[in-house]
Amino acid sequence: MALSNQLKEFTRRWRAKARPHGEQSLRQSFDRFFTLYVVFNSLYAEATLCLARQGCVKIENRNHFPDAEAAQEYVVQYLGARHLLQELNNDSGTRAALESIKALVCGGTFFFKLNMLTGAGQPDEDADLYCRLTSTNKNAQACAILEILYSIRCNMFHGRKGFNEIQKDLLGPVNTILERIIEILYVKLDSANPPEPGAHGDL
Repeated sequence: MALSNQLKEFTRRWRAKARPHGEQSLRQSFDRFFTLYVVFNSLYAEATLCLARQGCVKIENRNHFPDAEAAQEYVVQYLGARHLLQELNNDSGTRAALESIKALVCGGTFFFKLNMLTGAGQPDEDADLYCRLTSTNKNAQACAILEILYSIRCNMFHGRKGFNEIQKDLLGPVNTILERIIEILYVKLDSANPPEPGAHGDL
């Protein structure tokens, strides 16, 4: 089922809002992530509803929308891990951004998995994230990429991400990856080929 005209227009407008926010300044890097994430949020919500209509996930009788699952595992389930990774690596800019992210996760310059109460870094969880990010298991690798995006979103939205110049080193490649995933998700959602019932991420 193709995307509604309303969601297409919403996506177009918010992607246009993101374009003026380049990577020249720290403020622009933050604003670009915030703006792109609004688009991503709308698209992964639509993907989740599509999976639910196909009987692939169950979201009825819940008190709230499963945002964390939708932004991470449901995106991978909807797109398929193999397809997502292939699309990311087929683009030279996104491929370079992924390599930058791997180096940053490994290097310990940034903490990705923060304690949401104290804001303290959790090195063991970051080490586990790096293992999954570099895994030969495509599902684990794809989910780790989405987990990084969601972790950064949480760190920003809950005021745990420091507003200092070094953050540009992270947000530059992250914004490149986020925008490419938006494109991949949009194309899939707007196609006439919904996922088969019971479909899961590729191994």
